[in-house]
Amino acid sequence: MKIDTVNDENKVDITDLYFEFKTKWRNVFIYRLGEYDFIYRALGRKEYKDIINDKRFNNFEKEDIICDKCLLYPKYFDWDNCDAGVPTELLKNILKNSYLDTIESQTSVLDYYRSEMYDLDNQITAIIAEAFNLDIEIVEQWDVEKTMKYLSRAEWTLHNLRGIPLKDAGVRQDNYENEEIQYNKTQQKESKTKKQTNTPSKKNDSDATIRGGSRKNKLTPDLLRELKAKYPDINWENDDGLRGIKGLQQQEIDLDTPPALRPGFY
Repeated sequence: MKIDTVNDENKVDITDLYFEFKTKWRNVFIYRLGEYDFIYRALGRKEYKDIINDKRFNNFEKEDIICDKCLLYPKYFDWDNCDAGVPTELLKNILKNSYLDTIESQTSVLDYYRSEMYDLDNQITAIIAEAFNLDIEIVEQWDVEKTMKYLSRAEWTLHNLRGIPLKDAGVRQDNYENEEIQYNKTQQKESKTKKQTNTPSKKNDSDATIRGGSRKNKLTPDLLRELKAKYPDINWENDDGLRGIKGLQQQEIDLDTPPALRPGFY
């Protein structure tokens, strides 16, 4: 797109300028305001604080200072001789795209980048950057082969040299444990499994009876009626077994009289 610049009579391709500025600045924006076309960069937090807290300038002068600092094109713009309100509107746009206008805008961009950390690729970038103290912007430009090479070195460095357990990005801590530790873990697991297998199971005390039976097989009235119907020849009313322990007790035995002389022997 060819346009006439404010300060230069030559025609300039603003798109080419935009990509040229992008090689130096991370966040670059094009803003058309009336008859003016501006290219500016985002304002840094420290830059913003230094200007806002400077008591030497009033608010109008601070507007011009921020616009001058961020404006990439056109150069040497004359703020005093431009249309009224241009610096104010440009300042609003700069602060908005720099996320310095409200706390809510900063929170929203933070939430966005936090959600990106669920992406495996971003986790890999963070691991490599931490291991080798690299700028994540640089790491993100690498191809897959170089990234995987550095990731393998980063995993080893973080785990073996810094003692950091790695759980994400497909990294397993077991991969970096020596054989002795791995062997001990296996032995402990097998010993525990064997012990559990050889341990006899205990009966539930609430289900066991004093005779070693189960309370589930208790003679209920319904079960007794079924037995009476099934075995009618048994004298159920006078059966000693139904009288419990007392019914099973034996009569006293006369040990002084020989069995042949006891009453009822014949």
